[in-house]
Amino acid sequence: MLTPVFELSQDDDFVVVIIKTPYVKIADVDFCINGTEFKFYVKPYFLRLNLPRELTEDGRESATYHVDKGTFSVKLPKLNSGEFFEGLDLLTTLLAPKKKSPVTVKPLISELTGDSKCNENSLSTNDGDDNADYDDDNNFHWEFDQQLPHSTQEAEGLKLYETKYGFANQKSGVFIGREAELHEIAEITAPDSMTLTDRRDARRVAEDCKFDEEYYLADYFNEDQIRHLLDYKPPWDIECLKNKESISQVRKEIPRVRSKKELPIFLGLIDIIYAYAYNHRTTEGENTVESPWTISRISSTFSWFETFTSINDVLISCARRSLAYPLYRHWSLVVAVLEDTRKIFSLGRRQLLKCLLEIHAVCREDDPWYLLNDLYITDYCVWIQKTRL
Repeated sequence: MLTPVFELSQDDDFVVVIIKTPYVKIADVDFCINGTEFKFYVKPYFLRLNLPRELTEDGRESATYHVDKGTFSVKLPKLNSGEFFEGLDLLTTLLAPKKKSPVTVKPLISELTGDSKCNENSLSTNDGDDNADYDDDNNFHWEFDQQLPHSTQEAEGLKLYETKYGFANQKSGVFIGREAELHEIAEITAPDSMTLTDRRDARRVAEDCKFDEEYYLADYFNEDQIRHLLDYKPPWDIECLKNKESISQVRKEIPRVRSKKELPIFLGLIDIIYAYAYNHRTTEGENTVESPWTISRISSTFSWFETFTSINDVLISCARRSLAYPLYRHWSLVVAVLEDTRKIFSLGRRQLLKCLLEIHAVCREDDPWYLLNDLYITDYCVWIQKTRL
């Protein structure tokens, strides 16, 4: 658990706690008030404060999330209006757990029975050991030591690393203390210390290692198993009958219509929409619990925080990953999904926004996939409505 950056203030009626929790799932926030104790939790942050005087839970308590700042503002009603809470600037004292009453230490190993078999309680832990993490009702006991972040910069993950990622490479430090979540949604292991060249080289090595020749050949000579996927007609097919653009024509247009700053963003969009189209075709339009994984693994942008510089690199990456990672690994399927991607782009910003919103909805429902929304998709949804296509 991470201890978030926080600060406190007060007036006659409330203690106000400002808690810095960037990149969290807001719907999962929970807090409680119990006498002098305040607990706040939203994965991966936990904050427990032991205040000098009593609070009350009477319906006036509230929490507001400030999206731009990534902070919660929690108002805690005072039991006695007008009472002054001293020492709210002594953060280390407020973080300290409650003092526990002395406990009787039980023997770790009891005497064996005569038949030399272990007694039912022959191996037991005392109240001060592992079981101390649990209350009698089997709820997790949160009275562990909390540590203040070493500095505001370290806590916020700002200016500590030269390498950045996310939409337009604007973010860093997102996965400090969240390595398990990173491992689930992406392949990259150390985004805050890997340069773009490091990421790209590691991605290509991983793709080479993942590619299975026997798997690919088995799929290649058994096209019947994907025939229904190749025959599937996605919703954009009918709308694209009048559109005659090709991927090669789109390639010629990019340098002319994209600024140098926007080009990597646009190329990343191609990568993401291709991954979306692959998932859409292989599920025949019905997203599954595996859809976030499929989209993430097909997209180098999501899996390796890649930043592309040419359309050729995007298409090669999409093809390589389609033949190395998902359930269906067939060249005909790659060609079909490339055509789907072309059609989606030919329909313009409305269709692209619709696809992005569907990805957003798929990722929003499950932990920790919502982080992809915070890193990329939300910003892409805003950008696509403003940029010139």
